[in-house]
Amino acid sequence: MASAVEQTLLPAVISVHGGSWARGDKGNSDWRMVCQSLASEGFVAFSVNYRLVPDAVFPAAIDDLQLAVEWMRDPGNAERYGIDPNHIGAFGGSAGGNLVALLGTSGRSALTTDARVAAVAELSGPVDLRATGLVNAVDGLTRITQAYLGCEDINRCAPSVDASASSRLDRCDRPFFIGTSSNEFISANQSIEFAAQLDRLGIRSELVVVPGELHSIGILDEEMRARVAGFLHAELGL
Repeated sequence: MASAVEQTLLPAVISVHGGSWARGDKGNSDWRMVCQSLASEGFVAFSVNYRLVPDAVFPAAIDDLQLAVEWMRDPGNAERYGIDPNHIGAFGGSAGGNLVALLGTSGRSALTTDARVAAVAELSGPVDLRATGLVNAVDGLTRITQAYLGCEDINRCAPSVDASASSRLDRCDRPFFIGTSSNEFISANQSIEFAAQLDRLGIRSELVVVPGELHSIGILDEEMRARVAGFLHAELGL
């Protein structure tokens, strides 16, 4: 028979803010509302910070997030906060979408160990930062990306490969929820092509493209919240 502690453990979600990898904060009111929404769905939600440009460049931010997931999975912390360490997911938008996509495509170990996550929900995440992925990017995105990667020229930028979730996919990776709008700052083609890659590998994904120009959690209206929550419920077992 399971103990009372085991019976009360809940899946957890790490929430990662956007801001061009250069600004933003876990305490931002919009991102606090994201955590409150996740908590209202029964998840243990954590909003986290990470090192920002220009003080730090790739891979500092993803290193920070991996440490955060490991902290959540630590037996002492998991017990303290009522986390089921075997069911941890990630949610992020924009730059945060890029980072949670990297979490979801990192490692080949069991999903119950290290910094592995069991599901990823991302909105407006730039998942391909290689020159070929940015060929039709709007003005400014290439410059922002170069600053994040510590490169002067995106055409000669080795870190762009490891910083692109689309270049890291394999059959060990877990399901993705991908949300974007049709005419926003990050080309919807990034999301569409990423979903197609997942499909070719047999990895479950849910792609939602809404009309308009809204970006990241700007598209997180009541309907999108319900879809994200439904995806996380299905994948994290709540």
